[in-house]
Amino acid sequence: MGYEPNEFPATYDSWRRLVHPDDVEASERTVREAIEAHSHYVTEFRFRAKDGEWRWILGRGKVVEFDAAGKPHRMAGSHADITERKRAEIALQQSEQKLRALVESAQPIIFALDENGVFQLSEGQGLAKIGLQPGQVVGQSAFDVYKDVPSVLTGMRNALDGKTHRAGTVVNDVVFDTVYSPQFMPEGRKCGVFGIAMD
Repeated sequence: MGYEPNEFPATYDSWRRLVHPDDVEASERTVREAIEAHSHYVTEFRFRAKDGEWRWILGRGKVVEFDAAGKPHRMAGSHADITERKRAEIALQQSEQKLRALVESAQPIIFALDENGVFQLSEGQGLAKIGLQPGQVVGQSAFDVYKDVPSVLTGMRNALDGKTHRAGTVVNDVVFDTVYSPQFMPEGRKCGVFGIAMD
């Protein structure tokens, strides 16, 4: 953090002045609840370094001494700088949000099935052409949803057997060029299907 040992008093007020204003309330609540429960606390907050930069901190601590009346008298704890981890988490969240926006606005239908043929993902503007909403069939068996469309059943079975399959498919008078791709775990076990259907 850039501070020298004992550069400022080791008091609660000193700590509070250096915590980001948006994080003070939540951190104080976490600490207060731990004190009342005679337990330990774990909290994350931004803390001002000596150069003025806000660094993310993982704070841990507990009351280690009580007075004769049983009130907290002394606490001990630690601060660990987790700034790089938090930056990676934020970047991942932003990336996931962008991907979600892209998938939801895509014209094709994008879908994923687990190893049993149950929908894990069903997105894309193309769903409206066959009377479905994004996410509507998630949790349902694709074999039930498309039981009356033999070409879909064939494509799913082939992909679940580990073979990439591409075929023309007609659903509600809309012709789709559909690709079914098997998905595998790192050890080679089949774990489902990813697919895309283009009008």
